[in-house]
Amino acid sequence: MYKIKGEKIKQIREQAGLTQESFATIIGKDKKDIGHYENNRATPPANSLVTFLIEFNVNPKEIAEKC
Repeated sequence: MYKIKGEKIKQIREQAGLTQESFATIIGKDKKDIGHYENNRATPPANSLVTFLIEFNVNPKEIAEKC
């Protein structure tokens, strides 16, 4: 099993020069959801996660860690 590393999501968002709000718009979520993902309080749903991986050309191994 794997878990998503919120700090990696934040790092990629910041490297892209995006606010949480603009990032949320891209992946189809609310700004508050992004804060939850970045602070490991929630995991992005599969459809948003796939959008994130594709839009930002991210290898899933970059944001996941084995539990």
